[in-house]
Amino acid sequence: MNRIILLVLLSIAQVFNPGVDASHDLEAALKAELGDKLDVVQVEMEVPTGAFLEHNRINEVEVAFDGLYIKPMMLRRAQIKIEGVQLDDSEPAKTGIERVKSVGTISYELVVQADDLARALAEKSKTIKNPRITIDDGIATLSGSLKFGFIKTPFEVSGRPTFEKHSQIVYRVTEVKFVGIPLPGSLKQLIEDDINPIFDLDEFYEKKKEDLAQTEKMLHRPLKFVIKSLVAEDNRLVLSGTA
Repeated sequence: MNRIILLVLLSIAQVFNPGVDASHDLEAALKAELGDKLDVVQVEMEVPTGAFLEHNRINEVEVAFDGLYIKPMMLRRAQIKIEGVQLDDSEPAKTGIERVKSVGTISYELVVQADDLARALAEKSKTIKNPRITIDDGIATLSGSLKFGFIKTPFEVSGRPTFEKHSQIVYRVTEVKFVGIPLPGSLKQLIEDDINPIFDLDEFYEKKKEDLAQTEKMLHRPLKFVIKSLVAEDNRLVLSGTA
């Protein structure tokens, strides 16, 4: 997601001209850069009107992506809001990074469907096979089969998806509903150790350090993703925070 913020800022710097609706051009630029990693991208840009001295300021940019894949998770919807982008008139649009003078608040909201979460777990887990997940009123029910050598046994547990360390989505088992055969040790601990963290925003920093350096240069500050809330309901997770 660090790269997405970088692409949004670069695109704003390169396509924005005072008095012109740059939303369409920004959408086209993002589609060209991200290619098959998303289904739909929509942009809404709010700029000051009737204020000559602020014609190089963008009050707010909202970018929404549908079907955005960030390994190992498919995000059914990802919304990023960037506020208070100040551009330098003396720099031409092609300079990109140098044209951005300052950036205000960045916030985001990510929506993950239960089926996509199950697919991500199937890719990540070493012992859980054919996972299925349902989510309702804060509780996620996880079922499938556990693999021990050549043995597979069905299981079903319930628990709470939550966030820890302000960057990780984790799953804490609260109830073991069914186990096919007796298992050694704690099933709860076995599952939690195997799948957690399900998703860690801090991984974005390690994967794209060169992009991070560019993004932080444009922001004129460090970039740090912080989870503020996690809502689990209606077979989906809604994650929101700041960056």
